[in-house]
Amino acid sequence: MIDITHKPTTLRSATAQAIVRASDPQTINAVRQGTVPKGNVLESARVAALFGVKKTHELIPDCHPLPIEHAECSFELGEMDITITMRVRTIYRTGVEVEAMHGASVAALTMYDMLKPIDKGIELHAIKLIEKKGGKSDFRSRYREALTATVIVCSDTISKGKKEDKAGKAIMAKLEACGVRIAHQAVIPDETSDIQQQVRDAVERGSDMVIFTGGTGLSPRDVTPEALRPLLEREIPALPKWCAISDRHAPPTPCSPALWPEPSALPWYSRCPVPPRAPPKAWMPCSHPCCTCSVSCGAQPTTVQMSLFSYNSSHKIIVSIAILSAVALHTILNRPGQPTYENGQVKQSGSVVNGHNHGVWTWYHPNGHRKMQGRFVRGERTGLWVTFAPDGDTLTTGFYRNDRLNGDYTVYAPGDQKVHVTHYVEDKPVSSAALEQH
Repeated sequence: MIDITHKPTTLRSATAQAIVRASDPQTINAVRQGTVPKGNVLESARVAALFGVKKTHELIPDCHPLPIEHAECSFELGEMDITITMRVRTIYRTGVEVEAMHGASVAALTMYDMLKPIDKGIELHAIKLIEKKGGKSDFRSRYREALTATVIVCSDTISKGKKEDKAGKAIMAKLEACGVRIAHQAVIPDETSDIQQQVRDAVERGSDMVIFTGGTGLSPRDVTPEALRPLLEREIPALPKWCAISDRHAPPTPCSPALWPEPSALPWYSRCPVPPRAPPKAWMPCSHPCCTCSVSCGAQPTTVQMSLFSYNSSHKIIVSIAILSAVALHTILNRPGQPTYENGQVKQSGSVVNGHNHGVWTWYHPNGHRKMQGRFVRGERTGLWVTFAPDGDTLTTGFYRNDRLNGDYTVYAPGDQKVHVTHYVEDKPVSSAALEQH
């Protein structure tokens, strides 16, 4: 299957059609009157269509599994034919046109199967896509063509030739792929006067967009946000929020506010160009297709924090892309689910997010067998936890919620036989029972 992880999640819909043609008008009358020997043709076809839509990815090799948010199958009975219309909607990264056509096809085949005992001349016709909406092809036509952009890279090291510009090139490549002409590109040092002069020059040049990258980190020389803000008339907060939620299924990236500790724990908090005043428990990272962080900082992507503004008097759009390079912070606060070793033996494995254990964790005996296994959510035990003997037999099982025992805690004898069960509520035992061994 093709890679669709870079695509934004949008509302997508598709309408497909299939026609079942009879050889005798009495066949259609039997459908109307409900006298077909095999049962209600329309309702059977409707149910089959829904199954067909939901199982498309199991039968068509390159179709992605996707959530079906809405599916509707309707019928129009003519004198000699039945027109099937299948409508499917979802909010996802890829379209549902194949799902709609598959649903219409399955409905048509169901009708064929139910009508063939009374009409040997049944034919299927015109299985086709009627309409599709959503995705890049649908939105592209909404914007006027011949847009121009100015791309400015703010970096002392790049302007001195000590480092290669990757972010600016990646931004320009993305803009050109979207049909935007690059009117001007420049690499400048982190100087407030130079940054502001680039804005004025871009406005005089007639650029529709001015895109800045760099100069948004934590160094005293990073002044891009401060240099641009005096020139701006109004912020547009909805646009960066849209970028943040456009790909909510992507994993948090290193600099995502979802991974930040409390502000008081950060000595550089007051210097942060986009500080979270009251960080919620679950911020959504930005992984919008226009972000170039994975190109600019190497193998470890960093969150791109976007601030879009309307430029004073000329109403030009300025996009300030803040790439916060905190790979070191990511290394400290986050660790992927790789095992750790002690004296050459695997000791434990699990992931750390924002300084907390998260996901499935496993501890091991010296012989390599599991010792304990369970799931964390933000550092708290949740769900089923199991302890094991060195030979692999189960010792205990317990159910946790919010890091407390809530449910049955079971003790096992050798051979995985239950010998004792205690029911807990908020870590307090409320009932207990010994079980007879067999």
